[in-house]
Amino acid sequence: MLEGNTEGQLSARPPRSVQLKHLTKFRQQHERRIQLEKQALTDPLMNIWNRRALLGDEDSNEIKGGNFVPHLTREIAKARVGERRTSLREGERRTEIPKPLSVLMLDLDHFKNINDDTDLGHDGGDFTLQSISTLLKQSIRKADILGRYAEGDELLIILPETNQEGAIKEAERLRKLVEKYQLKFNGKKFRVTISVGAAELKDSHKEPKDLVIEADKNLLKAKNNGRNRVFPPPPVDQSSSVET
Repeated sequence: MLEGNTEGQLSARPPRSVQLKHLTKFRQQHERRIQLEKQALTDPLMNIWNRRALLGDEDSNEIKGGNFVPHLTREIAKARVGERRTSLREGERRTEIPKPLSVLMLDLDHFKNINDDTDLGHDGGDFTLQSISTLLKQSIRKADILGRYAEGDELLIILPETNQEGAIKEAERLRKLVEKYQLKFNGKKFRVTISVGAAELKDSHKEPKDLVIEADKNLLKAKNNGRNRVFPPPPVDQSSSVET
């Protein structure tokens, strides 16, 4: 088919095969960009979100054309906007009801001992991190967000629509789950435990990192109190921590 251009000349439309070739190349480039963005936000060892995905960093503006929003930033914004409700007693006035949001900071107790074990070593340590992260990922809600907070064994779990009490209960449930989970590497069977710090979003948390800092402080208290436990502690009838 011939078409006239702006100068009144005739030009041929590219053959369909050429159009398809360009379309295929565009799709491949788009898929490649998505793959690279995913790699930039995923921890390669545990196959969960990395710290950049959770909290962002100086390179975040280069992701998704500058439109990337870290998970915790997004969830805090959603929690503070809350849900719109209509109250008949207030003359049909629409009000904002904030939703709760909590985070859990956890790490493996005495993880260095695994790396130093002659039967396990660093490969055994990597296997342990992969196994525990998979266990946690399969055990939390679909709406919850699990990520690796640092290069070591610290993990962060974001719990949307969860208050402090619910976060503590969830932390204790996960602690017991890990405690009972048996691992096997190079023929050696072993178990690990975790310590967990919980924190709920408050008005005093001006930045996402403020919420994380509070959870991290509570994690330190859990470890200082003997490890293999949650801080703030759950009700006595729910907790059955043992020192390791």
